[in-house]
Amino acid sequence: MRVMGFLEEAVARGLVPGAAFGVVFADGRREAFHLGLAQREPHPVPLEADFYFDLASLTKPLFTLKEILKAVEEGLLDLDDPLGQHLPELLWLKDHPLKAKTVRELLAHTSGLPAWEAVYTWGFGEALKARSSSTLGPLGNPPIPTSATCSSASFWKGCGAGP
Repeated sequence: MRVMGFLEEAVARGLVPGAAFGVVFADGRREAFHLGLAQREPHPVPLEADFYFDLASLTKPLFTLKEILKAVEEGLLDLDDPLGQHLPELLWLKDHPLKAKTVRELLAHTSGLPAWEAVYTWGFGEALKARSSSTLGPLGNPPIPTSATCSSASFWKGCGAGP
């Protein structure tokens, strides 16, 4: 498999600390591969099959940006539109400064939101609304975490978060 050689070389040369990938073959067979380290600092931890990754950092360049730019091209929104203009149904935004932040600021990571928060673990409906209202602190001053968090470049095992 060419991809295996490519990833093994990348790990061996130190281009990435580790890599995990899966393959589903035409006949239905499935294989998963785990190479290198899940983290280098503060101490090396080998990448194992039961580690989970947050893919949030991939969704923006692979999916969201394409759709946003398509909407801009079609005249449905402008990058300088405030978020509240396009998401009025999010009532928790009503009195939050996030509603005034622009689409451009969100895409460029300049809105003042915390660098990473596992929002997908907060639940749904009223639970999500309550947690959002109490957790999203003043923009530019994210809440101080009470437990270790892991970035999308890290793993979840032992981080106090995740499934």
